Amino acid sequence: GGISDNSISCFNRKFHPALFPGGCSNDGNILEAWVGMKNLYFNTAEECCAVYAMNGNCDVTDICGDDARSEDVPPSTSSPTSPPTSTPSQTVPDCASRKWYPDFTTYSTPKCINGLEYNPSWDLPENEGKFLMDTSEECCTKFFG
Repeated sequence: GGISDNSISCFNRKFHPALFPGGCSNDGNILEAWVGMKNLYFNTAEECCAVYAMNGNCDVTDICGDDARSEDVPPSTSSPTSPPTSTPSQTVPDCASRKWYPDFTTYSTPKCINGLEYNPSWDLPENEGKFLMDTSEECCTKFFG
């Protein structure tokens, strides 16, 4: 189940995956397993959305905003300065070689999956070892204790 800590001042609030798919929030409503997991907390909604946006959309709930508004924040994207001259062929990895990652589309049962529907930024070299794991056990331990 989720927990909430409303004693934190707005100045110290961090953004985290929201308890609904494809969003980020600083409302403090988190799964108990997330307590102390520093890789799930971000200083800005933009940083959080860069990781947890779903299909290019990120619903943001900022309880510290002027009127505790919810707003859509586009996930940060980096685009090349010039379009590629050729389209590289992409091969879909077979199940055995896919990486495991936390499934943030359902919060009733925290779980790790090895699908192909994850944020493409998780493949970047600077994110190596942060979100994609070699085994389901490694993923579950890292994200859900």
